[in-house]
Amino acid sequence: MAVETKLLMNYEHEFFERYSTLCRYRRTTFYEEQQWRLKNTFQDFSFCKDTAISVLAIGSGDGTKDVYIIDALAKKVDFVDYVVVEPSESEIQKFKTIESSKQDRGEWKNVRLTYHQMALEEFLGKPWQDKENYFDIIIAIHCAYFISNPGQIFHDLYKILKKGGTLFNTMSVDAWEKILQEAEKHHSCRTISSYGSMELRQKLGQTMPNVNMKILRRKNGIGVDECFREESKDGNDILDFILQIVDVRKNIPEEIVDKLLIYLREKCCHSVDGKLYFDADDEDIIIVKE
Repeated sequence: MAVETKLLMNYEHEFFERYSTLCRYRRTTFYEEQQWRLKNTFQDFSFCKDTAISVLAIGSGDGTKDVYIIDALAKKVDFVDYVVVEPSESEIQKFKTIESSKQDRGEWKNVRLTYHQMALEEFLGKPWQDKENYFDIIIAIHCAYFISNPGQIFHDLYKILKKGGTLFNTMSVDAWEKILQEAEKHHSCRTISSYGSMELRQKLGQTMPNVNMKILRRKNGIGVDECFREESKDGNDILDFILQIVDVRKNIPEEIVDKLLIYLREKCCHSVDGKLYFDADDEDIIIVKE
């Protein structure tokens, strides 16, 4: 019988706290990931031919994953219109602090940022939906998990993309999908975040069967040795985030936690120099509107 659980996505403070802990155990740094994505996924924005471009950034959080994108674009074109959609007020305020700091240093002079504190579904229900062919670039990095109807939503995003524009979406693949699906067998609520890149691609194949789509995969790992130490605060934070459940060890029966830990170790991890790493690979889905 499945047990009731608290889904992490519904608790903003706990979500970002667990995420912050998890990031400290990544095998690659954010800088390394950003440089890889800038070169391989965005191709240094060499496709930007206009002097001014409009960008829609979805689920930006505190803005740290947007800074290198804006920096690169600001050097590439004369004007960047950067539209942020983020439901968390506190995360938007952090983003605004970054913007203010950049402006104080004389950077981003050719960048206009506008913020919309709302879910993507609400944003698309605004007048934007009537402005087809509006954005040159749409970016969704690790945020599509929280979209309830991704096939339809990405179809709507495609409509507001300019001809020749590009939609970039990044999601986890394989191991994260597997462990979440395994966890769902034991609790009563299906998490919106339990699907990853593979499932999204299937949905896009149904709603957008003829689009120009390219897939890039990037390997990564998250150290999870601490997850097997019951008293480890970091380990419990990481386990919460991987399973997307608040206080897994407190709210899930011990025998179920044990089963999930065995599954995590045997099906979702690899070992390097005696340390155990969760296979946190992700995929970039790149869609160009022809």
